[in-house]
Amino acid sequence: MRPYGWANTLDEAFALYPETSLILNAGDFVDSPDKESEYDAYFEPEILASYPTATAVGNHDVAVNYRNHFNEPNLSEYGMDEAGSDYYFTYGNVLYMVLNANNLNNEEHVQFLQETAAATADPVGKPPEAAAACVACHGTDGIGIIGQYPTLSGQYADYLERALHDYKRGNRKNEVMAGFVGTLTETDIAALAAYYSQQQPKLEVIPKRRFWFSSRD
Repeated sequence: MRPYGWANTLDEAFALYPETSLILNAGDFVDSPDKESEYDAYFEPEILASYPTATAVGNHDVAVNYRNHFNEPNLSEYGMDEAGSDYYFTYGNVLYMVLNANNLNNEEHVQFLQETAAATADPVGKPPEAAAACVACHGTDGIGIIGQYPTLSGQYADYLERALHDYKRGNRKNEVMAGFVGTLTETDIAALAAYYSQQQPKLEVIPKRRFWFSSRD
């Protein structure tokens, strides 16, 4: 990494595209993956502090140093190597899916693309009016806003109908749910079950725990 050349590239790019709001970098931030001085050179231009940057792992970046410098959101377990894995993010109204092309397992990359596309899809259809009482805990898309609220998205419609009937009849005991379903009509229950059964449960990314070991003399 030559600091002057990199800084000059940024100056030229922003001169041509002054309305830029996001930097997309396709990788190879360094020549030697474990050489910290080259990362220092990459981050040296002050202009980088003013713009978000989306990164991808280049073949020169495959080392733990890369992930120590870049915080990639929604990392998946697909396309994983020492530096990172496939990940996605949204910026504005655009969904970006970034593949770690250093991992040559194409089946994993395809699986990541398919699952991410399904997980980030907009809700299917218009929520019924009765859903106004549901969204506070289960969200418009049927995903519980915190872990204690179950996910309704993608459940079978007949299961959801039975569950609502059980709450209404007292076969399932929950004071909060009993209060909500008490006002629901049969038409409301059928509409809610149909709507939430059509939604797609979102991809949940659970980061792997990383352990660091060191030895002392």
